[in-house]
Amino acid sequence: MKNSQSRNHKLPTIDVQAFYAGNHRDRAVPYSAHLSRLTTKQTLRFESSGEKHNFNFQIAQAIPTEWQSGMHRGIDVVAPGHVSLNAAQESFRCSVAPVTDAVSLHVQISTDWIREIRERESKRVGNASGELKPMIAAWHRRLAELSTRLSIALSRTACSNALQSEELLMEIAVELICHSEPRSIEVMPNGKLSTSSLSRVLEYLQDQLHLQHSLEKLAAVAGYSPFHFARLFKTTVGVSPHQYLTQQRIQQSQFLLSDISLPITTIATGLGFDSSSHFAATFRQVTGMSPTSFRAAFS
Repeated sequence: MKNSQSRNHKLPTIDVQAFYAGNHRDRAVPYSAHLSRLTTKQTLRFESSGEKHNFNFQIAQAIPTEWQSGMHRGIDVVAPGHVSLNAAQESFRCSVAPVTDAVSLHVQISTDWIREIRERESKRVGNASGELKPMIAAWHRRLAELSTRLSIALSRTACSNALQSEELLMEIAVELICHSEPRSIEVMPNGKLSTSSLSRVLEYLQDQLHLQHSLEKLAAVAGYSPFHFARLFKTTVGVSPHQYLTQQRIQQSQFLLSDISLPITTIATGLGFDSSSHFAATFRQVTGMSPTSFRAAFS
């Protein structure tokens, strides 16, 4: 199985804002979500006024990004699996380098809706966090899991998935408010992999998810010694190379599992797992569900 096929599987560009507008005629649309696919041969610049919370989950292709949020500036590589949040209280500007076939999930959330959820959760659990903290290229397991499931739901055109999408959006909002401690924006000019080195490694891994990799090989791709590469990769991405590879395999498997015509054994071996039992054990460890249960939930 070619990984490029798995990466692009069931990921059309879909905007469901019209659905939510149609179902919330009596008030402003509290949230919207869509998948986007970006190919550009030149650097693109984006700017947000900070009127809404903008949440992003990177699905495919790493994007070198230069950003400014409030008084903070930085250069990061937004890798597949990373989440970012431009909180409403901060203006945000960024420029992204040329990229091919980059797929992302974008969610816009109104401040009023977040306030409603915070008040409700405060009464239910006794406390809730304050303002949402902006973050760039952060690794957050629960948010990545929810975002993957939302992306799968949005990639289906059936109206029956609208309720599921809305439920997942609610879970993401609650996670951002009450349960998450994502790495907020932190400028770290030293002790990180260079943008070019990280981009090379992430592109290599995304194209070779089905292969077994050695630390020595990955370090060579990045241009570092194995010892320094392992340390700098974790500092830059947020997890170890092995953890990142495992998370990416499971994320890709979730998209593939949504296609009931693909045998689970084919998915497992195509993504580099030794057997379907090894895949099932890893899938359950990462998601808390078996592959069969996950498939049933999205069939």
